[in-house]
Amino acid sequence: MHVNSSASMLIQKLVGEQTLFFTLSQQKNCKELAEFFLENGADPDILNESGETPLHLALSNRSYQTAEFLVTKEINLCLKDMEENTVLHLAAKLEESKFLELLIGKYQSLDLSIDEENEDGMTALCNAIKSSRGTNVELLLFAGALPNLNFIRGDGYLKFLKLEKYLANVFTLSQKDFCVGSEDSKQILYKFGFNIDWKKRLGEEALHYAVEEGLVYVVKLLITYNFDVNGLNKEGQTPLMLANSIEIFLLLLSAGASQNSEYSDGNTWLHITAKDKSREIVKHALKEDPKLINKPNKLGETALHIAVKNDNANIVELLLNLNADPNIENKEAKTPIDYAIANLNKINLCSEDEFGKMESNSTNNVELLMKHSAKIDLLDDNGILKEELNFFYKSSKLVELLLKEKNFNVHAADAKGLTPLHHAAKCGNLEVLQLLLREGADVNAEDSNGNTSLHYADEGGGHVVSFLIEYSSDINHKNMDGDTPLHFSSQKIEPEISKILLAKRACPDLTNSDGNTPLQLAIIDLYVVNEIGPFSIWKERLHLLEIAQLLIDHSFELNRQNNNGDTALHLAVSKGEFEIVKALIAREAEVSLTHKREVNRPSSSISKNASIHRTNKDGDTPLHLAILHTRDYRIIALLIDHSSELNRQNNDGDTALHLAVSKGDIKIVKALIAKKADVHPTNEREESQPSGSISENASINQANKDGNTPLHLAIFNEGYFDFDFLTKANNISLFLIDHSSELNRQNNDGDTALHLAVLANELEIVKGLIAKKVNLSLKNRDNKTALELAAEQFKLRKIFILLTSET
Repeated sequence: MHVNSSASMLIQKLVGEQTLFFTLSQQKNCKELAEFFLENGADPDILNESGETPLHLALSNRSYQTAEFLVTKEINLCLKDMEENTVLHLAAKLEESKFLELLIGKYQSLDLSIDEENEDGMTALCNAIKSSRGTNVELLLFAGALPNLNFIRGDGYLKFLKLEKYLANVFTLSQKDFCVGSEDSKQILYKFGFNIDWKKRLGEEALHYAVEEGLVYVVKLLITYNFDVNGLNKEGQTPLMLANSIEIFLLLLSAGASQNSEYSDGNTWLHITAKDKSREIVKHALKEDPKLINKPNKLGETALHIAVKNDNANIVELLLNLNADPNIENKEAKTPIDYAIANLNKINLCSEDEFGKMESNSTNNVELLMKHSAKIDLLDDNGILKEELNFFYKSSKLVELLLKEKNFNVHAADAKGLTPLHHAAKCGNLEVLQLLLREGADVNAEDSNGNTSLHYADEGGGHVVSFLIEYSSDINHKNMDGDTPLHFSSQKIEPEISKILLAKRACPDLTNSDGNTPLQLAIIDLYVVNEIGPFSIWKERLHLLEIAQLLIDHSFELNRQNNNGDTALHLAVSKGEFEIVKALIAREAEVSLTHKREVNRPSSSISKNASIHRTNKDGDTPLHLAILHTRDYRIIALLIDHSSELNRQNNDGDTALHLAVSKGDIKIVKALIAKKADVHPTNEREESQPSGSISENASINQANKDGNTPLHLAIFNEGYFDFDFLTKANNISLFLIDHSSELNRQNNDGDTALHLAVLANELEIVKGLIAKKVNLSLKNRDNKTALELAAEQFKLRKIFILLTSET
């Protein structure tokens, strides 16, 4: 096939880029195209990124015609891919042997080795054996390929597994069984190169390892090559002690492995096999010596003790069926059932899901032992399950056994007043609950604190809550602390339980003895989670936030106040919970409601539009609390934006502006003034003034016990010695001077802002006040003017000079 010069240049470009040529090499039956590219200068030995030549690719893709064509060309058959495979390695794995035969002939004509190893130590012969290609194996052996086991290397189980599979393939291809001692087997091993020093290759304890891993072919190989079947490993064990396969067990016995009648610790062979061996091995041990069934070791333990302690339920069942005595005590006076219960108790410390996965054997052991008349005291004198056995309520099988106990009382309560149904609700097994209810258990029975089983159901999970609601007479039953099941669930980290209760019409607005609703408890718990560690339990926090939002959505009385007068909004603000604050305001919770609880007020009048004028012992609104307790400006900004009573005073007469000034936070001060908070009101609370007159435009003449305005407080703060705070206070003072129209207001001590500025030795503030034309002749209760105060102290001389010049 010929092409013109321009076409030839294009082909050369494509060939140089490799792309098209490799694409052709990977397609089947592309002999003509391969021939075309080779005629036009393609390199038959070109390598791709994986180190593969076109011939490697043709073989990998079973493109035999292309491969046969390439072999006839002048190509380098020694080239290897990135895994160091030659084309002979690949051909040895193919089902079609024709191409391997062609390659072998080519190798022989070029005097090339057919025993090259890849990076795993595998030769072409190894590949053929591993791939179970019998014809390819014979072709390679006939061509003189040497058996090579260099691939049996590395550490641990993988090395032994490779050997196991390779041996299995060798004997399968040979169509012979591997029989220890058989001449045929020895010849096959010799033919394929297994006559090497296996102790050096695998280690002195190779037989122990192969036995423990159940590698039958490797065990046969090592026995054939004279590994000691009675040798001890570092733990003092013989291979027979490690056998769990009856086939390997009998194989070792036939090779001369010894079953000692008794070891130094008094254990018989039955004790050893009862720990973790198969039923067949234990049966064999008893068949050899039936008297071992109840023979104790030096600790007084029988094989049944050992099987139970190791949770080997199959062997426990076998031994009991073969008349093992379940009531033999060891030297600690413990019978097998004591250990079965101890194992269950350990599992009881796991989660419910883990318990379900792990309890099967231990539960079966207890059940089996009790069915075979094992003696155990489950109940106390009152027919109550012993406290340490309360985990029985996690298992329906154990409860079924419990119900068969003659003195068991399904109604009996323990020292804390908990009945079996209370315990079952905590444990979360529906089958157990059904069993107890079938026996007449009372779903409304109360413990010593008035809790019903529905209160405990939140510990058992949502499925238990859903189940018990259908049997409970009162979903809103209060315990002695006033808590309903919804109060309990609001403090858990599983939103699903609260959803179920609310869907079944649980009331979200009932209060407990502390006056808290479920929502208030949820907010309190959110704060606890924050304090413990917000990162490690962030998921729990998100769940609690979800519960709080759920309760907000369902509540009709968001302004309910607890015994401290706190509403949900007060609590959310105090705890810095912005998302909850935002959600509550979105539900039109009254942000100006102070946290004074009117105890005698009927609950029907406490709604989301509750009066904004009630005060409590502190008289704080949510805005007061936000300024006092939170660093989250988003909360403060939200409250300022939604509040219509920025001048509301608490019991100390402080408005939000007073508190912001006292805190030294000019950002909040500016935000409040921007919303027209009155800069003039003093923090003197006029008790007789009707609350309705306290508004955004409240009178500037109010006075309280101190009579201080925000400006008085700002200047008073100048007396602190913290430099940063002084700077903030100075900025606030100057800002308030600039915005105030009553700079001459006197507090209860008769001090004006000027008196206080002089006493604080604040020259800049004095200058600012003078610039505003304040009255310099006003006297305080000590009958002193600002000038007279300045004259009393030498350190105030600069202010004295300034005031003298203005007088």
